[in-house]
Amino acid sequence: MLRKSNTSFAGTSLSGISAFFILYAFNTYSVCAQSIPPVVKNNNCVTCHTTNKTLMGPSWQDISDKYKPDVKGKDIINASIMNGTSGKWGAVPMPANPQLKKEDVEAISKWILQR
Repeated sequence: MLRKSNTSFAGTSLSGISAFFILYAFNTYSVCAQSIPPVVKNNNCVTCHTTNKTLMGPSWQDISDKYKPDVKGKDIINASIMNGTSGKWGAVPMPANPQLKKEDVEAISKWILQR
């Protein structure tokens, strides 16, 4: 016969806490994912980048903050997406994406700079 665990933390059952965090994480991901255009999601950008936190690569907000003031910022981002980078944002290099169409690269960099 299985016994129900009465484990609690600060008067709240751990299963309740677990459910809260699962729902919070799902909701946070859903809200963020909905605001990311398909061209970004479909080209694996979300593997290394997020809206406002550094993962393996810088956040899109950090990229925007760095390049928005630069007249050539969009061109720099386009070149980084197409050719990859190394050493710009830390030790992890960004791989080149030569398979992307020019209009997709333009759409991605435009979206980043709108942050």
